[in-house]
Amino acid sequence: MRLIPFHHGMLLRVLYVARKLCVLSLFVFLSTLETYAQKQSTQTKPSDIVLVEILNQYGEKVEITEKELQRAHELAPQTQSIENTLEQVIQLSLLQAEAERQGLGQHPKALDERDRVAVKHFISVGFEQKYRLDNLPQQYVEQSKQRNIGHFRHPELRQGVHILVKPTSEDRSLMNEQQAQALQAVVKRIKDDLNNDPVVLASELHKRMSRYQAWMDQGYEVIFENLGRFSATGPFIMSFNEACFKVHEAPKLIGPIQTPFGFHFTLIEAIIPPLDTPDAKIEEEVRKRILPEVRAYEWRKLITTLFQASEESNPTSDGN
Repeated sequence: MRLIPFHHGMLLRVLYVARKLCVLSLFVFLSTLETYAQKQSTQTKPSDIVLVEILNQYGEKVEITEKELQRAHELAPQTQSIENTLEQVIQLSLLQAEAERQGLGQHPKALDERDRVAVKHFISVGFEQKYRLDNLPQQYVEQSKQRNIGHFRHPELRQGVHILVKPTSEDRSLMNEQQAQALQAVVKRIKDDLNNDPVVLASELHKRMSRYQAWMDQGYEVIFENLGRFSATGPFIMSFNEACFKVHEAPKLIGPIQTPFGFHFTLIEAIIPPLDTPDAKIEEEVRKRILPEVRAYEWRKLITTLFQASEESNPTSDGN
């Protein structure tokens, strides 16, 4: 529980707030404040002691208790001063009194607005403060670090796309020697076309698929795949990896690379240098990345819990 360091110097601030709000009179009982200041050094449990009495423009008394001020200050951001909290409580108390005087306290629109403000206040100073960069549950941070460690620490990588000329196969069986021989002519034709009209973008290579597919005999096909980022040790077959890592400039198209899967024409889009991010930097970056996700996840959990609690407290009749 946060302690409120209330002192006599705050009286000037309270008086300023009162003038600013055009309040006719303001009475702060010094004896009450003395008692409150003494209590803060001996206990933390708030009471119903009235700290501030305000007379509004109609001469009606509005009271602010120690408990109300303590509760408001606990919900406020950690950096907010007690003076600012008091100013907010005074404003809200006067507005509430005015609404009650005009008979708006139970008006549907007033109730809806109260609920909207309450939810907004809870999200900003309650829920969001519970899930900040500095206090995210460590379990979420560790899970994300384990899943994404490859983004922060890795050897030299290649990034690329390719088209694969291959036999059509529903069971993904490997290409045999006879099929490889049958593809030699069309593979040479594709190679000549790419040499005569080079591509440097993945989108350009993708557009060639329809042209090359028209050259295929029945039982053979051309597919386009995004290879993503990969290292010299995987995840692809070693002969393919070795061919890609012989390339030391990008973008660059290589091929055909023959593997048991078919003939690859591969566009190396980028060469990514090795990376070894320090632990502290990984922690910082992971927290920034997952903060919106954690808040969204915890918010869904909260809504589900509240919905279930509402259904349990208001069960529907089986006869309805």
